[in-house]
Amino acid sequence: MTKVKSRSSSPTPPPPQPPPVAGNKRKASDAGLGEPSRSGSSSPTPPKAEASTTGAVKKQRVEGPEASAQASSSSNVVASSSSTPAGKDSFTAGAAGNTPVKPQADAPADPAAASKVKAITQPEIDALPNRVLKDFAELGYGNAAQLLAKSPTAVKRLDETSNAGVLVREGEIHGRSHTARNTSTQKVTVYMSPMLKGKSPEDAAGTFMFEMNNAHRRPQFEALDADVRGKKLTSASDYAEKKMKLEVEGMLHTGMVGRELAHGGHSELKDQKAFYTTDYLKYARETQGKSADEKQAYRMDLAKERMDVQHNGTSHRQVYETQFAGIR
Repeated sequence: MTKVKSRSSSPTPPPPQPPPVAGNKRKASDAGLGEPSRSGSSSPTPPKAEASTTGAVKKQRVEGPEASAQASSSSNVVASSSSTPAGKDSFTAGAAGNTPVKPQADAPADPAAASKVKAITQPEIDALPNRVLKDFAELGYGNAAQLLAKSPTAVKRLDETSNAGVLVREGEIHGRSHTARNTSTQKVTVYMSPMLKGKSPEDAAGTFMFEMNNAHRRPQFEALDADVRGKKLTSASDYAEKKMKLEVEGMLHTGMVGRELAHGGHSELKDQKAFYTTDYLKYARETQGKSADEKQAYRMDLAKERMDVQHNGTSHRQVYETQFAGIR
């Protein structure tokens, strides 16, 4: 038997309407823009978490020339190719080539955070242009590595040391970073003092750049030692001056990088003490228009001037002449 629906004289009320669906609000950062100002909203966006050095698994990378070709295509860094043979340098006034565009970065929640060394994420490490910068970043000096990646002069030199197989490790002698040939691997190795992690990214980057310049000239340093052992170099004073000249060349090249970073607006000159920027600017000014021999003589005079400057209770002359006696 079919049921009959009851009828009512009152109209049937319309069914309740569902609440309107809110569309997904796209973040400004998804469009490649900066986050909106916090003052425009009563519920500020929580700050981003700091990068962790333990969360990402370190990738295996091939050392040697192949490694430097693995830079990510998404990187903002412009890496110039190198035609300078290892151990050679040319110093010129001014920043060579075009300065890479400065990437935009989120403002840190803590204003003081920008002045401290900090780690970066694994994708950011992978975007660095060569192996030694990636190794440097993986030790925890991420923003210092990113700073150096903004200098074409730095990238060129670090391409050379990457291709030469220079290693990067953590270590120190008397609280300082140094460069040496590792006795087990026989590889030239730059050892970074962990004390630098408590300093600014400029301090860490400048120290790393200076030590990489020493690593670049390691064959020349070792040739001096061989000349002492072979009795070709018999004067402790001559040995000290020649060794100091190699240090001065590394100092001036590091200053060129510092000048380039400051010129491109990536860092302030007042924060460039570790880069020897003022020394380089003086050298560039006083040797402008001079011949190669005159510039070479200037660097030797500068080496002699720096020989007896006291540092940590000793001088370069004392250190190098002691080394000379040990080699003999």
